[in-house]
Formats: sequence, C-alpha cells, structure tokens
Amino acid sequence: MLLEAPTRYILEMLRQEPAVVGHGTQYLRFLPPQSFSMVLSFVLFVAGVVLWFAFRGPKIVPGEPEAQEHNADAPAARRPLVA
Repeated sequence: MLLEAPTRYILEMLRQEPAVVGHGTQYLRFLPPQSFSMVLSFVLFVAGVVLWFAFRGPKIVPGEPEAQEHNADAPAARRPLVA
C-alpha cells in the first residue's frame, strides 16, 4: 500500500482525467485538480500509514526486564541462547 499509492498518484499526474477535487471543481478548490484515482491513491496511502502503526507490535529492547519476561514465554526451541 505504501509503495503502490505514491506510484499510482504520480502515474495519474501524467494521464488526463477529469478532476473531481481541486481547482475547477466544487470541492476543495485550494488544491490542484485531482482525479478520482489520485484521491483514491491518497486515501490508500493514509490507510497504509495507519495500518503500519496499528500492527507494528510492541517495541522489545533486549536486556530490559520486559524482554526477558517475553523470552521466558517462548518455547525452548525458539528461545535465544543467553551467555
């Protein structure tokens, strides 16, 4: 999502489609003319950023007590070797 959306937006800048948002339309006239695909690309990019932060998981720093508790729950085969 994060790569496809900006690429699609740039490709849509090269194509000539009728604007649905921006200058020359009824909506958000302060923006440059935007086609439906450009607006959709922007929405997909924002959704990708939101999903990135929503599903990145907790930050575990090795050596801190939380990381040691997390490793204690791991199966023995997957537990890292500690010297």
